[in-house]
Amino acid sequence: MKVTCGLILDNNKILVVQRGTNQHHAGKWEFPGGKVKQNESINSCLKRELLEELNIDVEIYDQLQIVEYIYPEFEIELIPLICQIDNGKILLKEHAAMKWCSFDELLDLDFSEADRVIIQRIKKAGRLPALGNSDKK
Repeated sequence: MKVTCGLILDNNKILVVQRGTNQHHAGKWEFPGGKVKQNESINSCLKRELLEELNIDVEIYDQLQIVEYIYPEFEIELIPLICQIDNGKILLKEHAAMKWCSFDELLDLDFSEADRVIIQRIKKAGRLPALGNSDKK
């Protein structure tokens, strides 16, 4: 299953959300996003999901390396996209909590396994990803 996630940056912090109690991996932290629908581009998917779940529009700048992860229940192809909020105020509709985290704070949270791979890649790079040139697809 293809799933997008937004690495939403602002002032050297990154937005993370905590899954609600009625969801798979309840209580785990993650980068917000969701499943790609048939015939939907990854950018359109992320924009749709973030508007539905967090009430925000984002500008997408770049894509990081895809994470392929096998959970006991399903396989995931997690597509991380670097973005920033373009419009809207965050309103949690499906998540239990949210935080703006520094690079070091990411390491202290209990993330879902596929998201943890992204964290390890960020750790290996030694910094949060940067906002690059806009790539509106």
